[in-house]
Amino acid sequence: MSEIDKLSKRIEKLEFVAGMMKKMENDFNVEIEEMNELGFDMYKQDKRIERLEKEKEKQNRKIEKLEEERFDLLKQLEDLRVNLAELIVKVKSIN
Repeated sequence: MSEIDKLSKRIEKLEFVAGMMKKMENDFNVEIEEMNELGFDMYKQDKRIERLEKEKEKQNRKIEKLEEERFDLLKQLEDLRVNLAELIVKVKSIN
């Protein structure tokens, strides 16, 4: 086999390897792009979770205030019932 034939075969092998390397590079770039997209999606989800957690805290504070108001109203109702019972006793004692 002549030196030219050997070099030609070697060039063919190197071209094949270069083609494979190019394909691997393209596949790698696609994977990197997909990872970047997933990273961005995760970032958006994290921001959404943060917003939802803030909204949850806000709603919990509102619920706490409403529970305090409810407790105060129940206390007032109990006081009114006691006052009514005392008035009924006084009215009955007058009769």
